Amino acid sequence: MASAQENGTIYLPYSGYGPVLSDITNILACYSPVSLEDMAAASLMDRREQKFLLSEEQAICILKTLVSNMRILQIQGVRMSSYETVYFDTDEFTLYLHHHNGRKNRFKLRTRRYVVSGLSFLEVKQKLNTGLTKKVRMQTENLVSLIESGIKEFISGHMPYDPGLLTPRILNTYKRVTLVSADFSERITFDFSLFYEHDGHSIQLPNVVIAEIKTRGKIRDSPLSSLMHQMHIRPTSFSKYCIGISLLYPDVKKNRFKPKIKRIMEMTQRRIVVC
Repeated sequence: MASAQENGTIYLPYSGYGPVLSDITNILACYSPVSLEDMAAASLMDRREQKFLLSEEQAICILKTLVSNMRILQIQGVRMSSYETVYFDTDEFTLYLHHHNGRKNRFKLRTRRYVVSGLSFLEVKQKLNTGLTKKVRMQTENLVSLIESGIKEFISGHMPYDPGLLTPRILNTYKRVTLVSADFSERITFDFSLFYEHDGHSIQLPNVVIAEIKTRGKIRDSPLSSLMHQMHIRPTSFSKYCIGISLLYPDVKKNRFKPKIKRIMEMTQRRIVVC
């Protein structure tokens, strides 16, 4: 399959014909649902996380296997929700470079809209050197494009950066399936259809799925962790923000992410030079 570029969009196609997202509907229908209100009671703002990079075929196999262990988030009858996220950074990409350079205590600032529910939040994520991830957020009317007075106070109270130096750097959209344990102590998410856009240029990543464990407990106790071990799939770090920046900003430092980019391109079965 040849590559295509239209209106600044760069597609990373793969030669196989993986599952269409609509084909997952029958699998998701096998799960018992849980409401957004129930999920809100157990927000997991302080948690441990572990990610896995999967193909669509692997993700579907895993979803079939987890039916007996997990329930599924359902909002207005929808079990695969669309997300829109805008990430902020300085002109020097300070937050990106802290992640790239392996800084143990680091931050991300993003605004996110949950398309089905219509809810939007501004979120600060902090990765601690203990391995714990902390998240704080404030509800907003829409995706934030300008950092104004009330938002500046929120940012200053939760991260050590001048809010006036932070501007939108990239848009990321994807579709997410969210599974939750019976006691709400663990979530497992699957992110499909990753798409990035900035300044008229965009990238789609077919056949790339990000699975993530989010838990208050021990990662090894997760049913997904056990399943990944059985399937010989190793955990991997994967920042949607950092991968998007490294793909859409050709001049940023990206040495640490080159192996991950290479693996993504192998999954799409085509090597594309993004510029």
